[in-house]
Amino acid sequence: MLSKGMVVCALVLGATAFAANAREFESKVEDNGDHYKYEYKDPLCEYKYEYNYKDGKQKLKRHGDCAHVAVPAAPQPTYVVPGPVIIQPRIDIR
Repeated sequence: MLSKGMVVCALVLGATAFAANAREFESKVEDNGDHYKYEYKDPLCEYKYEYNYKDGKQKLKRHGDCAHVAVPAAPQPTYVVPGPVIIQPRIDIR
């Protein structure tokens, strides 16, 4: 039979393990057309990624253990290339 002390100890250890796995985090995404920025922060990791659309430069900063962070990919700009303009003569049918 388990004593009260062992049960209390098991409950405290279980609650502590649960609290350690339930980390609070902050996540922020910014995309204003000139640059894309993603920031993530929790007690174990600080992650910052920036992409500049104008010059294509990227910046990445990581501190701590960030193996658990799933980072969204930066959107790539899509350029519209104008195609040929086709002008058809108008035919009047009367």
